[in-house]
Amino acid sequence: MSPDEIRKIRDSLGLKQEDLALLLGVNKGTISRYESGQSLNLQADVRRNLEQLQAFMADEKQKNQILAILDAGGLAALAGILTIGAVTFPLVAAGAAPLITLAGLMTSPALKCLASFAASFLGDDGKKH
Repeated sequence: MSPDEIRKIRDSLGLKQEDLALLLGVNKGTISRYESGQSLNLQADVRRNLEQLQAFMADEKQKNQILAILDAGGLAALAGILTIGAVTFPLVAAGAAPLITLAGLMTSPALKCLASFAASFLGDDGKKH
């Protein structure tokens, strides 16, 4: 994944480097090095999550859903989506039928509960208060 692609993902989500770092479980300096091209050695889980976000953002409907998730539940809700995707998407890539689609997840009681919990437990900035 190129530095420009990483920056494009972050920009399309409306995130600061610090926010993307928090979402991916790295520090802001790591995101800065990725985006500047100083480090292209992405950790496997970071690469997987960026590829997942890139795929979501490539489809207009999914992009709008991801932005709605961010709006409703902040970074915590999006992190939940990436965690679910870490289990689901490799199975789908291997030919299994998806257990749940992003659209199905968006309307599920589980996501509404997650968004509500995240909003009450975390502030708008996605950090524990």
